[in-house]
Amino acid sequence: TGYGYIQQGEAFPNKGEITAHRVTRFTEKPDLETAQEFLADGGYSWNAGIFFFRTSTVLAELERQQPEIFQRLEAFRPHLGTAKEMAALAEAYAEMPSISFDYAVMENAESVYTVKATFDWDDLGSWASVARHLPPDADGNVIKGEAITIDSHGNTVESKRLVALVGVDDLVVVDSGDAVLVCPKDRAQDVRAVVDALKAQGRVEYL
Repeated sequence: TGYGYIQQGEAFPNKGEITAHRVTRFTEKPDLETAQEFLADGGYSWNAGIFFFRTSTVLAELERQQPEIFQRLEAFRPHLGTAKEMAALAEAYAEMPSISFDYAVMENAESVYTVKATFDWDDLGSWASVARHLPPDADGNVIKGEAITIDSHGNTVESKRLVALVGVDDLVVVDSGDAVLVCPKDRAQDVRAVVDALKAQGRVEYL
């Protein structure tokens, strides 16, 4: 449920070894039931988040789908290459809605094609996925920093201070110095909800 799903349509004719398929549907982070349906169907790939496009193409999509963002970009355009470029960019960015490229453009973009990656790939967007790339101890705990684990299995810990886990399994524990995150590993992708809660409370110093 943490990935974007790409439904593959007909193959795009080409003379090389790589085959591109027209994208008939792009669904960002579906719910569990929908994701299971996609997997059972078999005609979907996960989005690796690597996009290639002409500037004119993506601007046209933003104008069609996200006029508010497009207008901010147009207002910024005269400052490109000037001494005010970075300040104008910061101002424009601060005024734009908070939305990912996948939701803003890809879900309803026209004329999209996909190519299967021929290299190993993993989305390191959650602590659960990070743990797959670090060596576990004998109990399956992945520890970066200092931790004592007693009768605890499959946990992921990152901390600059000593963390003690007793009788717990499959948790993510992250101590950043001024805040601590604790959650079940299968909900590590829900850290976005914490970000939203901090924004709603005006506690931006923790972001």
